[in-house]
Amino acid sequence: MIEDFPWCPVTLERTGEPPVIKYWAGFDPAEDIGPGGGVLYGGADGDARWYSVATVVNRSDQEFRFTNNDGTEVVARPTVSADALRGGQFPSLPFDLPVDLIGAIVSMTVEPSAVNLTAGIDDEGDVHTMLLETPLGIYARYGLQWILLTDVGVISHLNVVNVSPEDLDLYDEADTNGQMVNITAMAATPESLVTIQEPAPPPTAVTASLPTHAVVVASLEDLPHAIRYAESDEGKGSRWYVARRAKALGYTETLPWEVKRDG
Repeated sequence: MIEDFPWCPVTLERTGEPPVIKYWAGFDPAEDIGPGGGVLYGGADGDARWYSVATVVNRSDQEFRFTNNDGTEVVARPTVSADALRGGQFPSLPFDLPVDLIGAIVSMTVEPSAVNLTAGIDDEGDVHTMLLETPLGIYARYGLQWILLTDVGVISHLNVVNVSPEDLDLYDEADTNGQMVNITAMAATPESLVTIQEPAPPPTAVTASLPTHAVVVASLEDLPHAIRYAESDEGKGSRWYVARRAKALGYTETLPWEVKRDG
């Protein structure tokens, strides 16, 4: 009987090889797979493969470590953000990713093409944070980590510019050294800017905050509800995110709170 590991997503790492991220994995002690059983793993599409287990080295809440029949050591463990970069599994996203976003990709609920890397800049072009725009929400870069913003009001004063993956390293290096990089040093893609008709607060450092109300726009079907919520006083902090997702999904009508200016 297969004993599913409690991790989703799950990473399998064989000595000398890059990590592989899967939707599920589990242990089957049946000896017809290997002398010590086998570790099965697969994707959300039902495809399954396995490693034969010669010897179980360690089994805990944090890993299942074993030797393969050829003596190579393999470990199954919870996925971490860096696995996305180290494994090279998502070529269009060559950097570390939030674990919940990785899980959504390997579960086939989010396509990598729906994830967009941008920079949040002030009117002088200084980059205050890097952003990941995804169907799950907006993630902001802070302290070399991605933080899901359930209230995007903290960045609504920033303009947004598309950038290249290598620009994330440039931002991280400057941020680690306590410095700020200007957008002119990045491979930015010009685009028209959308301004929210609200008084702009002074620039504020992006920090983790307690969740308020998370509005998710994964498809065009989600937009009517998201727009109604964003129009309300309670939801006005989500207008920035709703506008970005609407544009990404091909929505061309002007949103109630928007005016456009050339950028």
